[in-house]
Amino acid sequence: MGQTTYYESTQGRIDGTPSGSNPVSGTAVWSGKVRAFDANADDLWEPVGGNASLRVSLDRAAVDIDFTDFQGGHADMSWRSLALRSGAFSHSQGLSTISGAFYGSDHQGAAGTFNRDRLRGVFGAVRN
Repeated sequence: MGQTTYYESTQGRIDGTPSGSNPVSGTAVWSGKVRAFDANADDLWEPVGGNASLRVSLDRAAVDIDFTDFQGGHADMSWRSLALRSGAFSHSQGLSTISGAFYGSDHQGAAGTFNRDRLRGVFGAVRN
């Protein structure tokens, strides 16, 4: 097993041991939840929840991520074709960031942190 990784910031904290490898062959989906805080000055630190879905094209070693059904009128968020490297993914463009990894010996879980559109938070999902 790999070394335990801690993602901790104003977005939240994820504890666990990443798989260290990409899932293999076909397409797979992980479903779960998003927990975040609104960083807007008027709503500072107001909690926001939503749904998370990760779809991995294992042949391309890429992941598509969708956050939907946010509380408080926040718009859905998507990231497309994020490269998978050793079971982890990340993307940063300006103030928009996301990073995460797959967990478990059979990649049963996925989790990470994000910062986008005034929301700073964490997400977690299990393989369907």
